[in-house]
Amino acid sequence: MIEIKTRIDTFVKQVSDHFGNRLTCMILTGSHARGEASPDSDIDIWVFFDHVRNDDLRNIGKIIQGLGPGPEINPQCVSFAEVTSGIFRDQFSPLQLHVDGIVLYGELALPKPAKAEILKQIRTIVTFVMMSARHYITVQESEKSLANGKLQKWILKPLMWALRYEVLWRKGEYPRSLNNLKQTAFSEDARQCVDTYQCLLNATYSSSYLPEVERASNVAASLLQTVEIDQ
Repeated sequence: MIEIKTRIDTFVKQVSDHFGNRLTCMILTGSHARGEASPDSDIDIWVFFDHVRNDDLRNIGKIIQGLGPGPEINPQCVSFAEVTSGIFRDQFSPLQLHVDGIVLYGELALPKPAKAEILKQIRTIVTFVMMSARHYITVQESEKSLANGKLQKWILKPLMWALRYEVLWRKGEYPRSLNNLKQTAFSEDARQCVDTYQCLLNATYSSSYLPEVERASNVAASLLQTVEIDQ
């Protein structure tokens, strides 16, 4: 973990030194921000410029190459003007930057997400989880296939986002860590899904997989119903 921090700190310093006042903000997101990273996890960093030029992208790439071997840094290069525009907002919700992001440089100059934005993201995520789960249940996806990442990546990982956003929506607080999420989730089945996800991350899960797909599907459907009733 110390090596990861050194890699991030070095990247931030070199980028800020190179671009000066054209750089407005850098934010760490993803598994490293949430404390869920595996040895193979990328380091997700949003790099905000006053505006983005192709030369900027090439120079960011050169800085990354100069860091040498190590976990891959995955930069997202944008401007605040782009992120707040209609086209970009359809693809990249600023909600994640607010709740999941750790500011490494500068300030996050984005308006705080409204309740409607939180509910929109919950609907989008739980619908995706439900449809993925229904497919696996219908075809009776093999235990091997689910164990090789399908349960973790396509069901439980997005469900964790939806459960976090539910807590934010209903309590006004954001449980960044899985331990906090498990304490604040609103049902026993939701807490069990968090526990299963933690076990998968730690390679300690030893039970059947398809029942967990069904559990996650039920949790997602219940959350969607709760959101729709609130409207």
